[in-house]
Formats: sequence, C-alpha cells, structure tokens
Amino acid sequence: MYSEESPFTNYEKAVYWTQKAVEHNYPAAFNNLGWLYEHGYGVDKDLNQAFTYYKKAADLDYSGGMRHVGEFYENGWVVEKDVLEAALWYKKAAKAGNDKAKVNLSSITARLSDKGSTSLSPRQEANYASTNSVKDLPSMGKRIALIIGNGDYANGFLKNSVNDARDMRTKLQQLGFEVMGTTDIESKGKMRAEVKNFCTKAKSYDAALFFYSGHARQDNGENYLIPTRCNIESEADVEDQCLAMNWVVKEMQATGAKNVIVLLDACRNAPPIASLTRDNANQGLATMTAKKGTFIGFSTQPGSVALDGRGQRNSPYTAAILKMLDQPGLPHYTMFRRVKEIVLEATEQKQMPDEDDKLPVAFYFNLNQ
Repeated sequence: MYSEESPFTNYEKAVYWTQKAVEHNYPAAFNNLGWLYEHGYGVDKDLNQAFTYYKKAADLDYSGGMRHVGEFYENGWVVEKDVLEAALWYKKAAKAGNDKAKVNLSSITARLSDKGSTSLSPRQEANYASTNSVKDLPSMGKRIALIIGNGDYANGFLKNSVNDARDMRTKLQQLGFEVMGTTDIESKGKMRAEVKNFCTKAKSYDAALFFYSGHARQDNGENYLIPTRCNIESEADVEDQCLAMNWVVKEMQATGAKNVIVLLDACRNAPPIASLTRDNANQGLATMTAKKGTFIGFSTQPGSVALDGRGQRNSPYTAAILKMLDQPGLPHYTMFRRVKEIVLEATEQKQMPDEDDKLPVAFYFNLNQ
C-alpha cells in the first residue's frame, strides 16, 4: 500500500495504473486507489470515493481495506461515527494478519472498556460483548419490502424472475418484513404506482427494501427497469416507457427510513433496440452511487451482464441471497461478501456482484433465534 513515505512522485500515473488494476478487480488496487483519494494525490481529495474503494477492498477480504473502513467509522468520516463498528472492522483486519489493525484494535478496545471516555448505547455494549450471539443483536425496528419480478416479456421471456420475486417475498416475510409487490407489471405507470404506494407506507418504517428481478437497461448512464409490455424502438422510448431507477431510489430516500436497501437482479441481457446505431443491449447497468443511509446491490459489476440461472429455479444472485438470509446474526456487509463468493463459484468466476454501501451502521436481515 502507498504511505506517507511512498516512493511515487508522479501520482497522476499512479492513479492511472491503479485504476487499470481496479478494472481487473485486484483487491490491493481498490485499497490503493482509496488511499490516493483520501489524501488527494493525483486526484481531488474525496473521502466518499476513498471510503467506497476501501469498502470494495474490504469486501474482497483485503485486510488493509478492512482497517481503513474501521478508521472511517472510528473518526466519523463520511459515515456516522461508531466505535463499535470500527472495532469490528479492526478485529476482522487483525484476524487477517494486519499488524496496524492490531494496534488500532488494542487502542479502541481500551476505549470501549473505559465508559468514562467512550459513550456506548446499550445496543452497542450488548453487541460488542457478544457479536456472534443473535439474542444480543439490535432490533431492526419496523421493516417493509417491495418485491417486483418481471418475466413475461413478449420479446424475451425470463423463466426465473417470477420465482426470484416469490421466493424473496416468502423469505423476507419469514424474517419479519412486511412485504408488498407483484409480478409481471405491464407498464411504467403501473410500476410507478407500486413504488409510490410502497414509499407512502414506508414513511413509518425503520428499513425499506426494494428488490427487482427482470429486464433492465442503461441509457446515457441512467438505469431503467423494463415493464413486460412496452414498445421500445428508440432511445427516447426508453425514458418514456421504462422506470428510472434513480427515481425509485430518491423516492425511497424521501421516506426517511434509516436503512434504504435496493437489490437489483436486473443486469441481464435486455432485448435489443434494432433502430439504435450503437449496441447497448449487452452493456449491463450503469454505476449508481448510494447516499448516506442507502445500500445498492447489483447482481454483477457495472457494464456486465448477469446470468439467468438456466435450468435452476433462481438466478445465481437471488439464490445466493436466499441462502445467506437463512444465516442468523450476519451484518449486511458480511452477508453480501459471502453472496459474492457464492455467485463467483456458481458461475465459474464469470459473474461478480457489486454494491455501494452507505448504511451508517450494520444491518441484520436475520434476527431469528
């Protein structure tokens, strides 16, 4: 990793080559790019970008990324200050052999033990005392989810999307979510109405989750969810007939829910638009940046196409999520790191899920005993 004693003097070139390495998903590259953004070397200083890259490194099990994520939580940089969360990240990094994290962990453990110097809520004290005990995990409050699965497309039937939606609905209900939603929505207007009704109700909830399985496409850097009955013949038709994902996220954020979670199993090969001069049918979805309090999960990397899980009941991404939702007591970041591992193995390294995580504290989907 780079350091204050870094031998690099041309940081612009360092940024260029590090970005190249990031494109190939090297864990250390994500960490190094985060360091460059944190200190403003070769790029404008941007702590939000730094945290994003550190978190990606951490999700790929890079101990340096874990330690830096801990530092951001300990100091309250672009995330809500949370010494417990910092301690958990330092613990993970130290367990992976990071010596600096061991020092950080020792220091913060002393602070956590000294109630005069660090104020912890009862939830934090209980969770820190027994991080693996489900009975000591915090209540996540009222939770609501909107589940949409579109599969009955006239020009490209998706076998698994409705199964994905139904199975997610059942699983989330078992975990205490109130669930809304439907399948095979024919028009943008009907999809928009579903989201509006959901967000109106979600204003009294602590967590709001949106899960979509079906066709989607990007156009001019924006992502759109595709209803089952539309006639897309030009780029203008995409915006007119499809639901903008940015609008969905903004509506959810406006509910005031502390935890806004968006899961998109929608990076599948969308039906082509024959009249377009450029081929955007195989571009996957565009990058979306989460704001504070929001988690956005993609079934695969931006610009890539996800597999549909032919011959299986569920897509690889949904199947992995369903499997991990059965595991009680996992913080969301651990759960989705394992989802990533499962999908990579199931697709022979062809598909790697992606996420942008700006939840201020750990979220637990499964609090069952």
